[in-house]
Amino acid sequence: MKTKITFLTLVLSILLINCKEKPEFKNYKFADKPLVFNCPTINERLFSEAVYAFEQDIYNHYNKNRKTPSLPVAYSQFLRNSLYGNVPFSEIITPHTLEILNVLKQDEDLWQLTENSNLNYNSNLLKCISSGIKDTNLRTTLNALIETNSMSPKLFGTPLMSRYKFLNSDKLLSAYVAFDMYYAKMYNEDFTNITFKNTDSLTPKTQENQKLPIPNKH
Repeated sequence: MKTKITFLTLVLSILLINCKEKPEFKNYKFADKPLVFNCPTINERLFSEAVYAFEQDIYNHYNKNRKTPSLPVAYSQFLRNSLYGNVPFSEIITPHTLEILNVLKQDEDLWQLTENSNLNYNSNLLKCISSGIKDTNLRTTLNALIETNSMSPKLFGTPLMSRYKFLNSDKLLSAYVAFDMYYAKMYNEDFTNITFKNTDSLTPKTQENQKLPIPNKH
């Protein structure tokens, strides 16, 4: 009898642990934008929000003194700074992006803290990105680097820099930049006492194909 009670207690404990809901992200600002991903193995809506939030951050930061704002120019400046390790993350990040980052950190599949990057290159996200990038050369390069365990933001960032204009139309390519060169780089940053300097006064133009779905309430 005691054995049965102990076993039942163990089963109930496991069920309770599994039933605990992970914090849900609800503050979507880009619900009218197209889905970046078509991969059921990942949180398509949250990850799409992360990409658009990143784009708005760099768009506002790198265009604040420009008469004609441009997302490609923002990408060019960001990639150049990233390759040289000069990205001023504390000046670019916004409260919304920080909120997204804190939720992303809870996705264990996304992260693998290494010397090259904090992003898990074998994650479902990277599998989705590496199979869907439009540019054949960049897709081949990315997959080769991952397969040979040679992948790093610097190695892939160099060929990416020469094709930065494609980032506005190839959102999976944009997603790579957002997750590996932005969120992953800020994974270990302490923003506890940050004074936010960036604003969301500008909104980059993007192509609209499919709106983000509103999740079903259970």
